[in-house]
Amino acid sequence: MKRIYLFAAVTAIALAACTKTETTGVSEGNLIKFDNAFVGNPTKAVEETNLSSLQADGFFVYGGYDGVNVFENQKVNYSNSNWEYTPLRSWINGKVYKFAAYAPEASHDASNNVSWDYTSGGLKFENYISDMDNQNDFIYDKIESPITAQPTGNGPINFAFEHQLSMVKFTIKNGFGDGVNVTISDLTIGGFCTKADFTDGVWGTPGEQKNFTHGAFGVMTSTDMEVSDEFVVIPQTSTLDITFNLTVVTEDGVSLSSNKLISTSVSDQEFNKGFRYNFIATVTGETIDLETIEFGNPTVTEWDSDLNDNDAEDDDIELNLNN
Repeated sequence: MKRIYLFAAVTAIALAACTKTETTGVSEGNLIKFDNAFVGNPTKAVEETNLSSLQADGFFVYGGYDGVNVFENQKVNYSNSNWEYTPLRSWINGKVYKFAAYAPEASHDASNNVSWDYTSGGLKFENYISDMDNQNDFIYDKIESPITAQPTGNGPINFAFEHQLSMVKFTIKNGFGDGVNVTISDLTIGGFCTKADFTDGVWGTPGEQKNFTHGAFGVMTSTDMEVSDEFVVIPQTSTLDITFNLTVVTEDGVSLSSNKLISTSVSDQEFNKGFRYNFIATVTGETIDLETIEFGNPTVTEWDSDLNDNDAEDDDIELNLNN
């Protein structure tokens, strides 16, 4: 089994977008409204959640005051430049409100139980799963400061969502150069835990390891010199074992390698929420035990000016200027 080396590039993407909306036709003071939805530090999964997708798919709100859940998984939609929900709820003067929200809808399914705690103001997702069969981005926010309702002049609720998962990308580059086609198949990444509790922005200890696999990873040619795939995982610290099969064929049909098993590992890699990690490997002739063509030290001949072989340092040629 041949081993290669991976290089991890970690980036936090500072991408932010916001929009300001208004609600018209209702009293500004006594209706609970939502405004200025903001999504920062995006991870990209099968369905990336950014401001555009949030406007298309909406977000989900829990909230209320002590003893009363005013919102329980209430969907808030973006329509005609407004964030809207139905039925509308009114502020009750003097009550102290707390709110939390998440998206997308797929973050909450039959596999996990979501509950809202008034004391902390936050949400808890029990047994949240992020594996190959559950590839969904997950954004979350709660309003940090409780809001005491006033008779009038209550402003809208502004959520600033943050991504709660880690984005992992594997990139394999063709180091053979032009004229060689490289096929990567049966990519398997072992070592990721795929289930954990999420409580108000904090992940519990993850468990239940599962492999992330990709059967037909990609083909690299002279025009496409790299292939990649990406997925989201629960934040954690993991030791990863990575394997894939490598087939190398020249463009004139000479087989250099057929389904050679390649492996590598990454020890104690930390994955933080909201960050992207790109693991990069380059396959070369050395990867399949081909000897590399090398060039030695060149020599350069000296200028030869001894035309008559008389051991003179130079053969001088006199020019006649009297003709």
